[in-house]
Amino acid sequence: MNKKSEGLFNQAIFQSNPLSLPFRDLKSLNNLGERFIQDSKCKTLSCLKQLNFNLIVKYSDESSNHLNILHPIISFMPWTPVIDHIELFEQPLDAFKNGNYFKIPIMMGTCSEEAIMFIYLALSSPLNSIEYDGALLGLFGPMSYFSVHSLYPPYGSDQRIQFSILGTDYIFTAPTRNALENIYQHQSNIPIFFYEFNHTLSFSEQVFKERYPFCIGHVCHGSELPILFHSSQYVNLYLNEQEELLSHQMIQYWTNFAYSGNPNYKSKDNSKSNDSTRNDSIDLPYWSAFTTSNVLNMEFQTPKTSMVQGLRKQKLDMFDKMWLSSWLLINYYD
Repeated sequence: MNKKSEGLFNQAIFQSNPLSLPFRDLKSLNNLGERFIQDSKCKTLSCLKQLNFNLIVKYSDESSNHLNILHPIISFMPWTPVIDHIELFEQPLDAFKNGNYFKIPIMMGTCSEEAIMFIYLALSSPLNSIEYDGALLGLFGPMSYFSVHSLYPPYGSDQRIQFSILGTDYIFTAPTRNALENIYQHQSNIPIFFYEFNHTLSFSEQVFKERYPFCIGHVCHGSELPILFHSSQYVNLYLNEQEELLSHQMIQYWTNFAYSGNPNYKSKDNSKSNDSTRNDSIDLPYWSAFTTSNVLNMEFQTPKTSMVQGLRKQKLDMFDKMWLSSWLLINYYD
């Protein structure tokens, strides 16, 4: 937590935050910087300053593609914020666990197939069962391998889709729920809200076919944005009738939350928090706050948005136990 930002915002929304991917420390940052310098073949500061935008992107990609065999998950997000003990002091999940954050209304959520984009970009060729097993062993070690394998067993001839299902839970959904569980322990009297976006865009082929064809028909990272911002018409892609309703619902929830800290109400009068009054203009299902005793999330989808209890409970519980027993799973770098 950085005291400098205290009072600058009254509530916060976290969308698709890969909380299990750790921030770098200064040593790790310097190692990555050295790698960038080697890839750019620059030997002087003036040479680095003369690199144009395209070259910076090129060498950033090259330096981030050096796979760390011991910690392969790092390759999914090599360039991160840095724990410098000036602006950032600890890993985000540690901050939530230790209560080192501002106690304000919080909304957190993810898409239902977040990891597809990252897995398929990292693995351009099909992944067979032996390679999949090796990846699980490398990621989770011998102590947790069998638990993970039993809940995410190989399926079919190409394991990339199964790896994506696992990756979505491990990198996005499970740590999001874990963060909310810890937040609730520190602010049970200040509401927090959990969601999952689980709608396949009706125009997913037009959106993804050029750069991300593997996302066609899936709820990939960023899929909620055209719905949330009602922005697709600016590129001549139009929401269908069900998507229009979903869009208006999400916009209303986000607007209400930004205004009042409660997605259900525009009013700042939080005494109404137990009332089930609906928004007059659209069908706005009541969004129940998250608690550790009644784990609820809003499931944004068509034809109907509704509350869900115990989202993938067995799988997310497994990751909770893993993190409690071995923080090294998310707290390492090269």
